[in-house]
Amino acid sequence: MASSASTKKRQSSSSLEESAGRSSAAKPQLLTQLPGSLFTSPGFIMGLIALEFLYGLFLFAVMSTNKRHREQARAAAELHANTAPVEPPLAPKIEAVAKPEPVSEPAANEVITAAPPAQEKVEPETSKTATLESQTLVQNEATSELTQKSNTEPNREARNDKKTVALATPEPPPAKVKFADKNPLSIFPLLGPLVDPLQDSLVTKGDETLTIQVAAGAHIFDATRDITDAPRALAEVDGDFTAEVKVLGDFQPGTVPLKGLFFTFQGAGLLLWQNKDNYVRFERATAYTGERLQWLYLESCKDGKLTKPKKPMNVREGAITLRLERRANALVYSYSLDGKTFIKVDHAATTLPRKLSVGISANNASPRAFPARFTDFVLKPAS
Repeated sequence: MASSASTKKRQSSSSLEESAGRSSAAKPQLLTQLPGSLFTSPGFIMGLIALEFLYGLFLFAVMSTNKRHREQARAAAELHANTAPVEPPLAPKIEAVAKPEPVSEPAANEVITAAPPAQEKVEPETSKTATLESQTLVQNEATSELTQKSNTEPNREARNDKKTVALATPEPPPAKVKFADKNPLSIFPLLGPLVDPLQDSLVTKGDETLTIQVAAGAHIFDATRDITDAPRALAEVDGDFTAEVKVLGDFQPGTVPLKGLFFTFQGAGLLLWQNKDNYVRFERATAYTGERLQWLYLESCKDGKLTKPKKPMNVREGAITLRLERRANALVYSYSLDGKTFIKVDHAATTLPRKLSVGISANNASPRAFPARFTDFVLKPAS
């Protein structure tokens, strides 16, 4: 009976717990049904990892950009530090004539002679004439004073004879003006004066070379934008001709282009010129477009439009002699590395008039000054 009562008691207790819904076995099942935490969910963790990865990429891009900008700024600073200061073109120097020192009263037996002009100074003809007139005036005044004094002293006739001989002594001829010192282009006497539209290039000469120092910046021919800022020196020709020039030097346009350009460029050579809309350039050139290029550059402009350009010919760095010939209605371009054997580059028909100008030019499109060096310029009728 006791066992039966105990059994009933347990059954009753189970019934009460089930009806109350609070049995100890039900607790874990209810907890598992609760929603998990947002911060511990797999989606949140993966999103956090992706966000950190993107942030890392952003930091890497910012640091790389800053590093590239610092390198470009440092390279630009080095280029500008190495660029020689550009001097303005120098006008021919005209030295003022020094005023003659007062002539002291000569002794009774002193012979009066004119001091020879200084050989070092190169003076204009007008200045030399003024100098000679001043010297003559001073000599005449000194002679007049000497004559008056000698007339009051004894032996007047003997002294007058000596003075007459002294005044009749011929003066030494004036020093010859060396125009080559004033005009460096006289080393190539056939060429006219330098045409320098921007007025910032300088011409100097050596023993046998002529250098056109082109300032940093854009000094180029660009028919498409009506730009003709490259310095040049030309001579007139009529009919068939042969023009040659040897281009020297090491071209260094640098690797940092000017604003608005994607390349640097330096070129020097022959220029056949009618006007700003009709010309031909035949140059040795160096450019940087991501890699350094050494070219023979040939450009022809007709009525303000560039004709189909000739593909640049790669050549080694160093001195090159360029030759441009006109034969009736054709232009022949050739070059030589030794000045003897010439290699033909192109042969093209031309409609340019017979009367033109031909000479040398220098082009620069870089933040560095460009010393274009020339020698052995030849211009003669075609044989």
